[in-house]
Amino acid sequence: MHERLAKALLQDIYHPVSAVISIGAEGEILGVHLFDTAFGGERMRAEINARELWLMSNHHDGCTTLYDADLQNLRRLRQLAGERRVRMFLASEEYACREIGLPGDLLRVL
Repeated sequence: MHERLAKALLQDIYHPVSAVISIGAEGEILGVHLFDTAFGGERMRAEINARELWLMSNHHDGCTTLYDADLQNLRRLRQLAGERRVRMFLASEEYACREIGLPGDLLRVL
């Protein structure tokens, strides 16, 4: 599902754009909030009844590692999420959308 979402939301965007995707208990999409990766993270929002939250970041330049802004946005989303599961995805037309596995130590710091 994350590959289809990345294609639908970010395929023709040539700017660092991110999305918070709220996923419900049955795996359904409850909401999507697009924002500028570098400047919009402070206003990110998620559906209150989401079971998990996905952060998807468009790396139009093909970069395969997290930008500093991605780390800040991930930190904000983890605070917003509380106990809910958070997943991180990178999307680019240079490579298929992929989930970024974050080590437990990094998650504790965030």
